[in-house]
Amino acid sequence: FYKMKYCAAFALLLVATLQVSAEDDMAEYRKLVTSCAEKEGISPDVLKEIETTGKRPAYSALKCVDKCILEKTGVLGADGKVDVPMLIKNCLKHPKLDQAKCERIIKECPHTDKGDKCLMSYEGANCMHNNLAKVLMQ
Repeated sequence: FYKMKYCAAFALLLVATLQVSAEDDMAEYRKLVTSCAEKEGISPDVLKEIETTGKRPAYSALKCVDKCILEKTGVLGADGKVDVPMLIKNCLKHPKLDQAKCERIIKECPHTDKGDKCLMSYEGANCMHNNLAKVLMQ
């Protein structure tokens, strides 16, 4: 549950799609999140709050962290398009998700580039975070 809560905080796009079951993968994911947060000037306190509460802060607080994570995991291309097969591949790392559940979560969250990759990534991550919670409760 602790791992799910931490990853859900960053969405999946992130949060959900990047959740993994193995400790090594989790440590690697934390490094990625920390690296992206540092790049965006996000304080460790913000990350700790997300981990503790499981709640994602406002867009202004996260800036482009979600975009950074998605780019580094190969989900978001340089052209601003989401690689859906890669997103599904990352989603399947979650121990409680299968192909059908991942596809349902992703289908509910269209990733439309509105000219702002950071905002698109943030909105997509929030949507997936919310849909992940619904799917896991079913």
